[in-house]
Amino acid sequence: MLEEAAATFLDLLTEGLDSTYKVTYQTTTPAGDKGDTTIVFHRPPQTRIDTIPPEASVASSLIIGGNADTLTVSCSGGPNQWECIEIEPLGDSLLIAAGPFVFVDATEVASYAVSETESRTIAGQSARCFRLIFQETEAGEEIDYCFNDAGVPLYGAPLFGTVEATEYSTDASDEDFVSPVEPQ
Repeated sequence: MLEEAAATFLDLLTEGLDSTYKVTYQTTTPAGDKGDTTIVFHRPPQTRIDTIPPEASVASSLIIGGNADTLTVSCSGGPNQWECIEIEPLGDSLLIAAGPFVFVDATEVASYAVSETESRTIAGQSARCFRLIFQETEAGEEIDYCFNDAGVPLYGAPLFGTVEATEYSTDASDEDFVSPVEPQ
């Protein structure tokens, strides 16, 4: 059985998989350099993930998918020369397989010491924050996560950099899940 903070963390992480939202995230490398901007549109079971490279203002690639029973569309060459292809689903959830956050399950959470840290306001949202410290290594690898009340991840600071929400909305329309061109 998980301790209270670990159980709360896992509940929020799981709840976010069932929430509808559109979030813009800014990534930062471990060295502090600006990375990609990622926009996630999520309305279960559909997810769309747009990637905007540093120094660009529009998406150069996107991926649209649902669950393991639906095809996924991968597009590149945007915004002026989109090319889209259908690919096999990337698992039960595109959000878990290709989203900007590492999703851990109950078994993985059990290998961390989980504590709730100070709340923050991120992208206008009140966020509950958690620190996970991996118990199996001497260095005590730490991962920080923050979620709003709907379980939407707003901040993560894993070993490969930082992901932080800069814009948040509960709007995700049918049009958000339409491929920019017909997939080949």
